[in-house]
Amino acid sequence: MSSSLVLSNVTILEGDNLSPVNGYLVIKDGKIEKISEGFPPSFSKDLKRSIIIPPFFNAHTHLGDSRWKELYIGKTQNEVVGPDGLKHKLLKEAKEDDLIMAMRNSIRSMLMSGTIGFCDFREGGLAGLRLLKRATISQIRSFILARGNTFDECIEVLREADGMGMPSLDFLPWQELVKVARETRRLAKIFSVHVSETAEAERKSIRERGEGELSVALKLRPSFLVHGTHSSREDLRKAKKKKVPVVFCPRANRLLSVGSPPISQALEIDLEFWLGSDNVCVCEPVMFDVLSSAWECVRLDNPRAGSEEARRLLISATVSPSKFFLKEGGIKEGKDATFVVLARRENLRYVEDIYAGIVNRADINNVRSFFVCGKEV
Repeated sequence: MSSSLVLSNVTILEGDNLSPVNGYLVIKDGKIEKISEGFPPSFSKDLKRSIIIPPFFNAHTHLGDSRWKELYIGKTQNEVVGPDGLKHKLLKEAKEDDLIMAMRNSIRSMLMSGTIGFCDFREGGLAGLRLLKRATISQIRSFILARGNTFDECIEVLREADGMGMPSLDFLPWQELVKVARETRRLAKIFSVHVSETAEAERKSIRERGEGELSVALKLRPSFLVHGTHSSREDLRKAKKKKVPVVFCPRANRLLSVGSPPISQALEIDLEFWLGSDNVCVCEPVMFDVLSSAWECVRLDNPRAGSEEARRLLISATVSPSKFFLKEGGIKEGKDATFVVLARRENLRYVEDIYAGIVNRADINNVRSFFVCGKEV
């Protein structure tokens, strides 16, 4: 006979809009049977005013460079992760077992910080793709966008990968890039590309193509785009019109000294965006850190940004990417009981606003438990 687990004295951020419900949640047979305000009529587990939120989804990672943390110190972005950057040289020389262990450690960091899945842009062709597959663990969903060094290699890699993740618009000749994107769509897989990460790349695109990289990339009909750090408001409007989300990586962008992404502009025009941590050689793949960095970007651009902007940031790190990758959304009755319980430790005890408190102050130490389909991970 199945039994229920009742979690009470808790604030549940319910649904796709993360509406707060102060009450209790009932789990039965791995599903959320009930969400209600107040106190439960029967025995329950008192969570002492904890907060239940949807799990994070890290929409852009590079786990391959997990072996070399703080690689960026004293170097420019191009020197670290550019086409001829130190990262790529080290990857070619590294031992497979070292890479697998380092990537698995990064994946565990994500799991411990309440992340249910990630999307990785994996270097190294088929070999690199297979190494990351060996590093993955069952409790977390992985989406691996790989690539080859030539058109033929890309097509070969595409058969085993979840999609194609291009490092730039210059990685292949344009017509070959078009063919790769078309083949990816034919296979119903994910196609994405880095755009406008640096001011230099954006200026070059405008000079040589007559428009910004994001606008050029939209012609490839991508599933989503990554960075857009130096994209114009007009380019962002084009992405919104074509319903193409953009993944912002504020913490990595700033640590690599390439700038802050236009998150405030995305909020103003209501462009769907997600958040990612980017290279592990630059920062840990922990979404709490990414959120706080995104909040700093928003507040820097808009001193009147408040609860609503914080709520939308939290949605961009949880509900929105989950809908795309996992076909899931927010916490609702009848859905899988998959969520994160945040304890109100010292840093969250006196927050005036629950959304701003989470995006600005919560960290991995607040993760009290992580439920996946009704079971604690």
